[in-house]
Amino acid sequence: MATEKEIKLVKENFLALKKGNLKYKLTKKQIKNAKIISCFIRGDIEDFHCEHLSDSQMGVLNPLIRNAVVSALYMIDNSDTQLGSLCVNSQMFLNMSEKWEEPEMSDSFIAGEEIMELIEDINNKK
Repeated sequence: MATEKEIKLVKENFLALKKGNLKYKLTKKQIKNAKIISCFIRGDIEDFHCEHLSDSQMGVLNPLIRNAVVSALYMIDNSDTQLGSLCVNSQMFLNMSEKWEEPEMSDSFIAGEEIMELIEDINNKK
């Protein structure tokens, strides 16, 4: 059961959302992590962008990705409250398909890691 404080917060946020001035207090860490994650996403969809999306379409998609990432980080960071947990679980229930493959490390990350190992090996031989 949600606490009175959580219920009040939901009501305030709902009213603020209706008025168009909802303000969540994002941490610097959440913002930084959202940008890092979004950079990885952006890098990994570059080929898709070149083949299927115009720069204008990508300009619309990029902020949607960043905002979704920071929203997910915010929900995860606040999932220790009953209300936050409900939000995380409802998002998972509503949006995740059983058909989704298990996530894997991206090819670009693996390639970057291999490059870093080569650089390290070269520096160690000097």
